[in-house]
Amino acid sequence: MKRTLAAALAAASFAVAGNGIAADDMDTTLKLGLGYPEGPIALLERTGLAAHFDVSQALYEALGDAAYAPARRARVAKERAKHA
Repeated sequence: MKRTLAAALAAASFAVAGNGIAADDMDTTLKLGLGYPEGPIALLERTGLAAHFDVSQALYEALGDAAYAPARRARVAKERAKHA
């Protein structure tokens, strides 16, 4: 489950960061269009971007699949958590 969720959350993060999509718009689209109970960006913020970074980085290193590479937003959150 974590592998599937990590890839989906990373894809949502990359879409928001790279395509100029607003986080709220991404969440609303997936909630209304796919019936998600919570949008992926809201879920990341609730569960912690730094924690998502750890899971994504471990999967990326183990599998070598770019789908699991942590998004910049998660990387920045992890760096800030180290220095807090």
